[in-house]
Amino acid sequence: MRLSRLLISALLAGLPWAAQGQTTTQTTGQTTPDLFSLCSFYPQGAPCPAVYQQALKDEANPASRSVRDAVTYYARYLKTPASFTDQDRAWLKDNAITLPDLNQANMGGLHNVIADPALANNAGARRDAVNNYISRALEAELFCGFNKCGDTPSGA
Repeated sequence: MRLSRLLISALLAGLPWAAQGQTTTQTTGQTTPDLFSLCSFYPQGAPCPAVYQQALKDEANPASRSVRDAVTYYARYLKTPASFTDQDRAWLKDNAITLPDLNQANMGGLHNVIADPALANNAGARRDAVNNYISRALEAELFCGFNKCGDTPSGA
């Protein structure tokens, strides 16, 4: 039930925003998401390091905050390749967290969240971080499914 609400929330909240944040290029006539939208949903994308640097300088802009949060709570866990383990699966089960169908890169990132030493001594913060990460991973996969991010691992 929780996962269904999460998916519905992601669809309702994210996809209309992504559609509003699209621009059409004059030369090709193709519609592409603007960079802040792209980097809010898929911060590991090729142009996003530069967008993130810009977002760090713009404290007041909500779009900048969205990009900063996407990097802080999602993309940073993808930087170190990892494998999801049986211990991770057991931790999710013990904490009543449903494991959605995620691509291999996002599963490795989920392992990195669960194993984050900064969260090791705070069970509530770890649960919150895992749920936040899963939400963002699902958003990234949905966003890329609709917008063909191009450099998505495992075809997300």
